[in-house]
This record gives sequence, structure tokens and C-alpha cells, in this order.
Amino acid sequence: MDQPVSESSLPQTRSRRITRQLSTHLRVVVTATMLVLAMGAGMGIDRFLISSTSADQTQADSLEDTELFGVLQDTYDVIRDQYVLSDEISDETLIYGAAAGMVEALGDTGHSRFLTPEEAAAEAESESGEFVGVGISMDLTGPLPVVQYAFPGSPAEAAGILPGDTIVAIDGESLRDTNLSESTSVMRGDEGTDVVLTVLHEGQSDPVDITITRAKITYDYVSWTMLPGNIAWVQITQFVDNVDDELRDALETAEAQGATGVILDLRNNPGGYTIQAQAVASQFLSDGDPIVQEIDRDQNTTITRVRGNEGAWLEKPVVVLVNQYSASSSEIVASAIQDNDRGLVVGEVTAGTGTTLITTTLDDGSEILMGVSLFLTAGGNSIYHTGVQPDQAAYLDSLSDLTVPGQYSSGSVTDAQYADSPDAQLKAAYDVLTSGDAGN
Repeated sequence: MDQPVSESSLPQTRSRRITRQLSTHLRVVVTATMLVLAMGAGMGIDRFLISSTSADQTQADSLEDTELFGVLQDTYDVIRDQYVLSDEISDETLIYGAAAGMVEALGDTGHSRFLTPEEAAAEAESESGEFVGVGISMDLTGPLPVVQYAFPGSPAEAAGILPGDTIVAIDGESLRDTNLSESTSVMRGDEGTDVVLTVLHEGQSDPVDITITRAKITYDYVSWTMLPGNIAWVQITQFVDNVDDELRDALETAEAQGATGVILDLRNNPGGYTIQAQAVASQFLSDGDPIVQEIDRDQNTTITRVRGNEGAWLEKPVVVLVNQYSASSSEIVASAIQDNDRGLVVGEVTAGTGTTLITTTLDDGSEILMGVSLFLTAGGNSIYHTGVQPDQAAYLDSLSDLTVPGQYSSGSVTDAQYADSPDAQLKAAYDVLTSGDAGN
């Protein structure tokens, strides 16, 4: 039986957030913006759609009506009656833990999730582009946090925090066997206060203590610099409000300065608002081009297309740079440019998110981010747990080799600086672009 298909269109004019809808599987704020990158293995798209609407799954009208509701009460009673440190555990902690466990039980690992009021507030603060913290983007998918990069000009960068560093303790408290999201939140605090990170540098065997003074950090979600040969290297770190405006400004400025091609760097970008992903993609696509397909729980399909020809970079070459931490909205943009033959994708297979989330705010300020639809590429290919396949694979020897435009404060990269760069992925994208293989 054919699925119902509907069409929506997105004008290429500057957009604003229409709804708090996100297509991200991994964005939990822990320090500065603290982009939490978590990729879960699991079932394929067909199985997901079937299981989400299975008639065999009995559902009660409320939690109290379920046969096993008593298990929750009994578990609470056993904790209060028997746990040796019960007095140190608040009811709030237990309830939030149960709520988080219920969402986690969905199996939508790293996508749907529960945020406490503190986590929700920290995430909202990070979206503003200004916050107090140390300035580290981290991967929390493993047993311990691993630094992806320290923000340019941040206290973490000044203190010597490097990409690939493993954080084993904070203020002397080990992070092993802990909830990393909650534990790393202690990196946040008042401006001017210190936090001590115990760090294992990549390739070293003995950790070191690094004291960092928290500071107010202003963060640009779009940054760019000019590479040799008039190639604009434009980075988007997260799809928050107004990113499309910032991108348009960057592209127009780069073109005015003589840019002949663009490398759109979406590495380590965990996603964000779906509407922003669509608006960003429309800067490179033509009227009528499909951007993304979405399938809801009733298996209805909606195709979003570009409306109008007002994008800032419609004709000149573009290459999209991605890695395993490029997720959700990043995957929408990369696949839209790829599927419409607008440009090539270079780097690694992306995270494979494929879920659009809707945020529900509860009365106490906690939030539930729930996957309400799956998205496919513009051409109808599955992304969920498969990712976007690059047209040309490129890898880094070490995460510490990854560079960002903000490292070059002069606004351009000299020939010598480019030659000395260890960033093999950036150079692969540059070679594709300058060879003419990227097309128009």
C-alpha cells in the first residue's frame, strides 16, 4: 500500500524558527555549549516504523493503570528501606532517574531523551551563543568524556585542553561509572571560579590536573575564513536560531571578497532546528529542489522543497565536509546538497540520526525530547542508523588534527599555514573543490 505523500516548501528568504522542532540525536549541554555526541546502534527504519505502531503493544490510559505500576512503587520502597546511602538520595533524583529510564527504554538511543530542569536550562543558555563555562565540545558516547575541541579563545584552550583529551575526573571526583551528562555539568558555574579537570592527553599514560577559570564565552555558530586560491571555508557548529542569516552574511561577504568556491564544514555538528537545516540547504539549492522527506508514526510522508531562487550560493561550487559526529540537521544539509547533485560530500560516514524531535516542557521545567518522525534524504534514502555516505572518504590520524576557521584570527589562511595544517579532511575537501570535481 502506498504511503500518503504531502508537499511543503521553504522559501529561500531569511527564516525564523516556526516551532521548537529539532532533528538532533545528541545535544545535551555540559560545559560551554557542550555538544554531546552519541550515536546508538539499533534497528533499521522499516522495523522502527512497524514497531512504533504495532497493534500487539498494549497501552494503558495512564501509568497507574498498568499492571506493573506497582514495580515502580516497590522499587522506591526497597531503595528507601535498604539502600545504604538512601538519606543522600533525594526523591527528585529518583523520579528524574525513572523518567529518563522510561524514555531510554524506547530504544531510540541518543535521540529521544529526558532533561532535568537544570539540563534544560543549560541547553537553552547554550543556544543563545553566550554562556559561562570552560568552552569544551565533548563526545560522551564512551565510558569517559573525550574532548572534540576547545573553543577558540576559551579558557579551556588557554589552559592547554586538546582535542582527543580524555577527562577522567572533575574536582577530584572520578567520572567512571557515573552519569556523564550530570557529572560534567559541574564544569559550569559562576564566572571567575575554578574547576580542576583531570585529563589524559592522547597518547599519554599518566593523567594531569589542569585548573581552568570559568568565564563568559561568546560563541559564533557560523565562522569562516579564506583559504588560498579564494576558497571560503565556512563552519556551522550547530543549527540554532538565525544560523541561516549568519550563513547568508558569510557567503555574501566571502563572494564580495572574491571567493570562487565554498567548503561547508559540518564536522562535529550535532544538529539543531529542522527549519534551520532546511533554510541552510536552500542557500545552495534551486527552486523546487527537494530538501528532506519526513515519515510520521502513521507512515505519512512529507517532502519539503525549496521555493524561490534567492539562495546566496546557487551556482558556484560547494563541497560539504562531514565526520562521524555530523548528525541530524547536518545530515539533512549534506544529503540535500548531495542528492540534488549540487556538490560532493567529503569525510566520514555521518552519525545516522534520522529522527526529528519535538520538545515538550513539563510543569517543573524538565523537558522530554521525543522522536516524532524519521527523516529521509531528499532522494528518499534512509539515514536512521546508516548515515550519509561521503562521495569521497577522508580521515584524520588523530582528532587533534581537526582545525576550525576560528584558529586563524587574521581572517585568511596563508599558503604556509595551509601547508602546515594537519587537517587531512579539510585538504581532501579543498582538493576536490579546486580540481573541479565538485561541479557547479
